[in-house]
Parts: sequence; C-alpha cells; structure tokens
Amino acid sequence: MRIERLEVSNFRNFSNLDLTLSSGTVIVGENRTGKSNLVHALRLVLDSDISNHDRQLNKDDFWDGLSDGTPEWDPMDDEHEIEISVEIGEFENNTAIVAALAGALLDDSPLRARLTYKFAKVTDIMGEERYRGRIYGAGDESSPVSSELRSYLHLEFLHALRDVEEDIRHWRRSPLRKMLEAVALNAPEKDLEVARAAITDANDAVGKIDGIASLAEEISNQTRLMVGPNQALKTSLKISPQEPARLIRAMRLLIDGDAERPLSAASLGNLNILYLALLELGLKNQLMTVDIAHVVMAIEEPEAHLHPHLQRLVFRRILESGNGQW
Repeated sequence: MRIERLEVSNFRNFSNLDLTLSSGTVIVGENRTGKSNLVHALRLVLDSDISNHDRQLNKDDFWDGLSDGTPEWDPMDDEHEIEISVEIGEFENNTAIVAALAGALLDDSPLRARLTYKFAKVTDIMGEERYRGRIYGAGDESSPVSSELRSYLHLEFLHALRDVEEDIRHWRRSPLRKMLEAVALNAPEKDLEVARAAITDANDAVGKIDGIASLAEEISNQTRLMVGPNQALKTSLKISPQEPARLIRAMRLLIDGDAERPLSAASLGNLNILYLALLELGLKNQLMTVDIAHVVMAIEEPEAHLHPHLQRLVFRRILESGNGQW
C-alpha cells in the first residue's frame, strides 16, 4: 500500500494543495512552512486514535486568506469548508486492506481508494445546523468510513517533544505493552506455576530482611493515624506481585548486558533508537496477527529524536528492507 496523492483545501496555511507522492518522497522546509500542518492533515484522515472531539476543528484552522480582514470575521458564518483527501494505491494483493477500504474504493484498475475528511456545516439528529468533521470514502459523503475500519490502516504518530524513558516505563504508552501482554497470555501454565513459586520464595526471603516488615506496618499505622481505622490501608512490601501474569506486565527493560543498567543511563539518541526498535517489533507482530493491515509512521521533527546520521541509517533500512507494509 502507498499514499499516492494528498489534497488539502482551506486548512491552516494551505489554500489549495494537490500533492502527488512517489515512493520515498521527502518533504523538507524551514520552520512555519507547513510541514507539521501537512502531517496533521494526514492524521485527520488516517489516525483513528484522534478522538472525535479533537477531529472537530475551529475557525483558527481555516486558511487565513479567506478572511475579509475584519476582527469579527468567522469563516463558518460564510460557510467555508475544510477538505482533506488521501488517495491510496498498490494494495490490490492485500485482502485485509481491500476489506478495510471497501467503502472507499474508486472505479479504477488497478485498485485505488480515496478517503476524505470534510469539516463543513451539517444538520444533526436534532435538526440543528452545526459544523462537524466527517470521514467518507470514494468522494461520496453518504459513504462514511468508520474508525474501526480505518484502524486497520494504522498511523503511528511520534510527537516532537516526548520523554522516551517515561513512555517505555508507562504501561499504557509503552511499545512493550502489547508484546508483554501476548507473552503473558500464551505462557504455558506449568511455566507460570514455576514462576509463581519462585516469586513466593523471593518475596518471603526479602520480607525476612530486618526492618522490611516493620516498615510496612509503620506505613499502615501512619494511614490509620491520618484517616482512622475504617479508611486506613493495609500495606505490604514485596519485590513483585505474586501473580506471574502481573509480574510479566511489571517487567522493566534494562540495557548494557550484564551491567543491567536502567534506561536513564542511555543517551537520548540511543533511547530513541530503542523506542523505534520496540515500536517496529510491536507493529510487525500486529501485522502478523492481522490486528492491523498496514502501517504509516509519521515522526514530527525527527531531528528532535535522532542525530542526522542515525536518521539516515534508520530510514535507509526501512526503505531498503520494506516489504510493502511500511
């Protein structure tokens, strides 16, 4: 699958953009020329993780050139519209993508599809007119494409400013999460029983260290002093939960081999290499299990993530070893 064309009208600094994309297209430009706006336009169409609330734009998202110059001017009073269309090709041999794009297929050979985001005035179920962002297929506004179907065309967006170490550590944001969940789900019960016994022994051993049990009791007593016996918390100190599946979820990634150093010991560049490696592994697993049918990755300000020579190495490998899924 490949994005072949992107059309944007009346969105931010784009009045009427019609961009044909070839394989390996690179878009460069100085600050404030619209690179981030272009990525956001693509996300409005493809990124199923954007909430319905965030997909609803406002008057500041309209192209400034529409203004009549008065401070009170509102593009929505004049019923201007924002429209963003993405044309997709080279997917006819992928049945999962064909199925996901069924409502967006064009009458072309070979197969092509068109997805459109439109922010315009509509009449809601209460009969009230208001502006709303919608996504539909094949240029037909009566053919909406659901977020569930669009999720098979997975768009992974990496913000320019983010804390890689915290993202990996945070369970909900970690690219490790789905892989660890799969391991926990598929682990043989006999292996889990062995782990459960080892965890119990380890917790018992640590609990016998002088001061551990008394510290846990002291913490419980302190909560009792603060809120009374009915609301007090009974606490314990353990190195991990007893349940192996929860232990797998609590695992931490370490670096530098036998030195087993925490992620904080790595440089920012190395942390980003690690993050991208985890992300790619997780996405490949999702592709293999057909949780998703295709991946589009958008990295805002890659220079904020990687030194230029690392960017070249990473992107060259993706371009040269891609199998049509990236």
